[in-house]
Amino acid sequence: MKDWQVVVLCFVFGLIGIAFMMNYAHTCKVMPVADRQRVFYKLGYLDYDDIDGVCGPKTHFAQRLYEHDWEAVKRWKAEQE
Repeated sequence: MKDWQVVVLCFVFGLIGIAFMMNYAHTCKVMPVADRQRVFYKLGYLDYDDIDGVCGPKTHFAQRLYEHDWEAVKRWKAEQE
């Protein structure tokens, strides 16, 4: 395989990767970090530090729950009360 063919293949695969990431970003609902912290503080999952925009492992956990199983979280919290 010639050098220019390798360059073209890398470019094509790079474009495919970028297209995939852009599509995923548009289909995934994302709650802003500050809102995420407030909501999960109210649900009892984390201590809200009152610093908007701070993102850490606990807020990533909260985002995953928000994306995948938000209704289950609300049901669990309702059962606890």
